[in-house]
Amino acid sequence: MEALSLKLFNNSEFIFMALGIALIVWSLSFLRRFKVIDRNFKIILLTAVFAFLSFYDLGSFSIAKSTYDPQKARSEIVLEVSDDFDTIYTIAGLGDNNANNGTYQIYYRSLVIQSSASEDGPWSDLLTLDDEEFFKYTKSEVTTCDRFIRLLFKDPNGVLSEIWFVKDGKPVDVKLIRSTEADAYKVIDEQDTFKADPDYKDETYFDEIYHVRNALEIANGQKMYTAVHPLLGTGIMALMIKLFGFSPFIFRMAGSFFSVMMIPLVYLFAKEFFKEKWAFLVALFFSVDFMHYTTGRIATLEPFSVFFIILMFYMLVKALKIDYTKDLKKHFFFLALSGLSMGLAISVKWTGVYGALGMAVLYFIFEIRYFLKAKRRSDNNLFKKTALLLLWSILFFIVIPLGIYTASFLFVRMYPQKWNNLSEFIDQVIRYNTYMIKYHTGLDSTHPYSSRWYMWLFDIRPIWYYVKRSTDHIQTISCFSNPLLTIAATVAMFYSIYILIKRKKRDLALLSLVIMYLSLLLPWILVSRTSFAYHYYPCIPFALLILVYTLRSLYASALDKEKAKRYIKIFVIVSVVLFVLFLPVIGGFKTNYYYVQIVLRWLPTWYFG
Repeated sequence: MEALSLKLFNNSEFIFMALGIALIVWSLSFLRRFKVIDRNFKIILLTAVFAFLSFYDLGSFSIAKSTYDPQKARSEIVLEVSDDFDTIYTIAGLGDNNANNGTYQIYYRSLVIQSSASEDGPWSDLLTLDDEEFFKYTKSEVTTCDRFIRLLFKDPNGVLSEIWFVKDGKPVDVKLIRSTEADAYKVIDEQDTFKADPDYKDETYFDEIYHVRNALEIANGQKMYTAVHPLLGTGIMALMIKLFGFSPFIFRMAGSFFSVMMIPLVYLFAKEFFKEKWAFLVALFFSVDFMHYTTGRIATLEPFSVFFIILMFYMLVKALKIDYTKDLKKHFFFLALSGLSMGLAISVKWTGVYGALGMAVLYFIFEIRYFLKAKRRSDNNLFKKTALLLLWSILFFIVIPLGIYTASFLFVRMYPQKWNNLSEFIDQVIRYNTYMIKYHTGLDSTHPYSSRWYMWLFDIRPIWYYVKRSTDHIQTISCFSNPLLTIAATVAMFYSIYILIKRKKRDLALLSLVIMYLSLLLPWILVSRTSFAYHYYPCIPFALLILVYTLRSLYASALDKEKAKRYIKIFVIVSVVLFVLFLPVIGGFKTNYYYVQIVLRWLPTWYFG
C-alpha cells in the first residue's frame, strides 16, 4: 500500500490518510443522521479530520529510556556478543543531573568502544562517541567483530541509554560480563526497542533536543541543564511524561492536542466578528496552514503559546463587547479570564508580552469610548464604576499574570541548590529570568535558515527541521506557511490599513483585528537576534481573520454575488489542494526527490533537504 501511495501520489501515507478521513466523515455523518451530532457539525468534522492528520504517525510509543550514568571517570562495562555483527547502534539520553552539582550528565562524552577475543583483553579501539545528540540514534559500521566488547567512559558525565550490535539489520544477543558499577545492565536492558531504520518518529529532531530534555528533567525532578524560555509549556510536556511515560509520541502529544484544540477556539473567536459560515472559513484556512500543522507535530513551545494568545484575545473581545458602565460584573468576568490567559501565554513564551501590548491598546480604546458615552448620558455612578474597573484591571492584568508566571517555576529545579523559603525562591526566579534576558539580547549567532520579519509576510524562507535520505526516497520537514493564504492575508492586511486610514468612520472590528496582528508582528522589527519563520506563527490566526474579513467585505460589495462566491470557492479549494500537495514536506512523509525539488520547490530560498 505504501509503494502504491508513493507511486500514485508521491506521498507514502496518502492512501492511509484518505481512508482514515473517509472513515471519520462516514462515522460523524452517521452520528449526525441520528441526531447524536447536530449542532456545529462542520466544525466538529473539521476538528476531527485535523486531529487525525495531526496525530497520524506522530511518533513511536517506545524508546530506550533507562540510562546508565557512570559515577567516576574510566568506568567500564564488559559485554559478550553471541554472533558476528557489522553495525553498532547507540542512543544517549539524560543521566542523573542531581548526582554532581558542578556538571550535567548528558550525551556520550568520549565513550570509547573496544573489542577483544578475550574478556580480559588486550583491547583494540572500534570507535569513540562524542556526539552531542539527545535521544538520537548513532549508527556506526565496523569491520571488527570480536566476541567481547568493552565500553570505557572516560568522562564521568557521559551517558549511554542503549547499545545494539547488529547483523543484517537485526540485533544479536548480548549479555553483561562485568562492570565497575551496579546499573551497567541499563545499556542492554531495552533491546526490544531497536529500530533498524529510525526516522523522526523514533528520535528527537530540531529544537526537541532542548525542550524534551527540559521536560524530562522536570519530570524527573532534576536540575536543568539549561533553558532559555519560561517553563509552563515545558511543564505541560513534563506532566505527560510523568503520567504516561517517555516516548516520542508522548512528548509530542500535548503540543498536538493544543494544536487541534486551536481549530474550535479560532472558530469561536471568529464568531465574535462573523456569522457562522465566515467563521468556519477562518477555521478551515487555519487547518490547512502548513505552519499550524508542522508546529503541532514537534515538541516545542509554540502550540501552547499560540493557544493561550488566541484565548486571551478572545476573552478580551468578549469583555470589550460589553459596556462596563451597563454590566460591570459580566465585563469583569471576561476581563479576568483574559488576564488569566495572558498570564498562561507569557508563562510559556515571552511572545505573549507582545500580544499583551496589543491588549492594552484595545482595552484603552474601548474603555475610554464607553466612559465618554456614559458621560454624555450623565451616568451618576460613572466614576465609581471606572475606579472599580481600573482597580480590578490591575488585579486581572498585572497581579494575576505575574502570580501565574512566578508560580510556573515552583516545580522546577533551576539551580543546583534548592530553595528553602519564599525569599530564596523569588531570588532564583529573578536569577533565571536575568539569565534569559542576557541570553536573548546577547544572541548573535547566524543560521542558514533564519529569516527576517518582512520575509514571513511572503513566505520567502522556511526553516528546515529534519531530513532522512535514502537512494530513492526522502523524508523531510520544513516549517513555513501556506503560500496562497499567507500572501493573500498580507495583501488583505495592507488593504485593511488603507481602508482604516481612508474612511472617516472607523470600523472598530477591523481596527481590533489589525491591532492584534500588528502587536504580534511589529516587535520583531526591533529584534536583532536570529529569527525564524516559526516566529510568525502567533500572527497567522489573526492574519487569517483579516483575510476573511476582507473576503467578506469584497463579497458584500460585489455586484455579481454568484461570481464572487465562485471565486471564493476556487480560492478555498486551491488552499486545501496546496495543503495536500505539500503534506510530504511539512509532515515528514516519504516521497521522491523529483517531487520535492522540482514540483514543490517554487523559490530558490525554499529548502527541503
